[in-house]
Amino acid sequence: MAETRTPVPWDDIDPEIAAAVHALADYEIDTFSSCQAGDGHPCLMPEILFHGSEHDGLYAVWLLEAQGFRVQDLSRHWDLDHGLPRQPFWRVTMRSLEPMGPRPGTMRVHGDG
Repeated sequence: MAETRTPVPWDDIDPEIAAAVHALADYEIDTFSSCQAGDGHPCLMPEILFHGSEHDGLYAVWLLEAQGFRVQDLSRHWDLDHGLPRQPFWRVTMRSLEPMGPRPGTMRVHGDG
């Protein structure tokens, strides 16, 4: 089966986190920012920010874990614009960017959408 990749809307994505971002984008998770962390990067741990409903956060964790990534934590955030909350977004932080294989009990997902 040929591997398909959903195009990500930015060109300067950190190479070490690209596979994790595509794992979400392939399943229509609306990612808008990511950082692989490490020297010269603003994040201490690899993270991906994305928009979605209250259910999309857990869905994203499941997708990443099923693709072999290990998630450190998941949090929901609201930016303030002149003191008023805007659209909430999710932040998923990963322990590692090296896929480790699916966790027991999760089935492997493929990028077919």
